[in-house]
Amino acid sequence: MGATSAQRGSGYLSYETPSYAEKDAEDMAYLLKQPECNFTLLMPVFTGEKATSGSIKQGIVELIKKRKKEDFLLFYYAGHAIPIENDIYFITYDFREENVEFDPDFYLSMRWLWKVLYQSAGAGRVLLILDCCYAGNMVETKEDPFKIDLRKLFDEWNTGSNGKDPKNCLRLILTATGYNIQAQEQDGHGLMTGFLLKALRGEVHEVLDEGGHVDIRHLHMYLQKKMPKEHAPDLSGKFGPYHCILASYPERAAQLRSGHERIRGAERPQSYIPFPRNPLFQPRPGEFERLETLLSGENAEQPARIGLVGVTSMGGIGKTQLAVELAYRLQEQQRFAGGIFWTPATGTDIFAWQHSMAELAFNADYLPPDDNPSSPENELTS
Repeated sequence: MGATSAQRGSGYLSYETPSYAEKDAEDMAYLLKQPECNFTLLMPVFTGEKATSGSIKQGIVELIKKRKKEDFLLFYYAGHAIPIENDIYFITYDFREENVEFDPDFYLSMRWLWKVLYQSAGAGRVLLILDCCYAGNMVETKEDPFKIDLRKLFDEWNTGSNGKDPKNCLRLILTATGYNIQAQEQDGHGLMTGFLLKALRGEVHEVLDEGGHVDIRHLHMYLQKKMPKEHAPDLSGKFGPYHCILASYPERAAQLRSGHERIRGAERPQSYIPFPRNPLFQPRPGEFERLETLLSGENAEQPARIGLVGVTSMGGIGKTQLAVELAYRLQEQQRFAGGIFWTPATGTDIFAWQHSMAELAFNADYLPPDDNPSSPENELTS
């Protein structure tokens, strides 16, 4: 087992049980402290006998102490996990299942990790990466004996009713599995970690944006393409006003732009939704029915011939979350054969709109040769 935590602007942590978990934790820690990633190890990686629940929990507590808005905290776990009662426990070196009933918080669990690290105040950005069995249970609830009902905690965090301030912060969880799915290993690594390591080394052009940054959105889309559907990764949480950049290779930006004719310009654009799906989203009665009627008309099998559907209300009421969930549902149903594309409607002149369309084309793998989405004088060709 291996676990690791890191902070950009201040620390990092690591843990494991499957065949390659310790190596994965060590490799991840090594990469994160390289200049391209620029994280600082909080303490040595936790592996083998050092990977006890007490040591990892203490490391997490140290990670969140006295953090500021500019800090970016990262926790990575590779190993095994098992469901017990209504929680998922990480199999640390000292884990004994029979002790859980006497003290549910004695060992490291997903509920504890959510409460202490995910909901921690202070740091502007927190990212959890879990490459273990049942990882998806942390962000999704189902009606079965092994559910982790975090819905109430999630709602309290988003509204701030728990006394903590969730505004203007990034909180994301990247998991190697969906709900109640066991993680897999391949080619000497955990399945997801093997792809993560390649991406963080700058070996995968698909995860690099126009500035040469490894952005979590592009990374998640890449993982979805590479991993089997039955082991699809999940990205959940909230971005706030932040980007989530894990590594930077600015020297490759020009190379990527000059090479668009080789790696971009597909025959058809790929759907692009820049926000992770929130598995705990709960629509208000009638919202989806109304939108689907507007989009599909009387025939649910064919899109209605309409020009525009707008969703308006006061700020902070959940319009974006509604639109994100609708986009993913329509994508799953394959209701729009041409694809679903998201772009911000913030332009105030023709040049701003050209720039937005060029960025969308880039993100949809449809940028024509020689176009540069980062150039203000960009002219998008057909």
